[in-house]
Amino acid sequence: IITSCTSSRKIVIPDLTTITYRDLLQQNLDWQKSIKSLSGDARITLDTQQYSGNFSADVALCGNDSLLISVTGPLGIRVGKVFISKNRFIFYNQVMNQFYTGKKEDFAGRNFMQFPVEISDLRGLLLAQDRFEILKKEHFTIRDQMYFLDARNGSNQYKIWFDPGIRLIK
Repeated sequence: IITSCTSSRKIVIPDLTTITYRDLLQQNLDWQKSIKSLSGDARITLDTQQYSGNFSADVALCGNDSLLISVTGPLGIRVGKVFISKNRFIFYNQVMNQFYTGKKEDFAGRNFMQFPVEISDLRGLLLAQDRFEILKKEHFTIRDQMYFLDARNGSNQYKIWFDPGIRLIK
């Protein structure tokens, strides 16, 4: 006879009568705001009618105001490093051997490298944050034993699954 000592995971059955989709979105937003530090690797791919490209990055986030990104382009070419703090912006373009520095406000409205993503949006992009408060619900149901939200923001369609145990986006 073989026995094992594993903890049993509590199975939570989703119940639409005890929680709303707004509660789930707010809990997810609160969790994202509570992130104090983050380090990892990211691969960002953007493909639209106007632009197509990708890059890889080593990311280090500390607190609500400091972000360091080391960017690698296609074929592993080191492109540059970006540091953004509460009041300062530093960018070293390794390809062109150029160095830019200034107040964060000096770079307001500028895109991150050649990508059509503003520098001010980088933190939200890398943490997968979104403005959930403006979503308009189309359906809120249970699918695959999880909460499922089908919502819209203008022409953008969102399909979001929430883990019923931790009530965060899965």
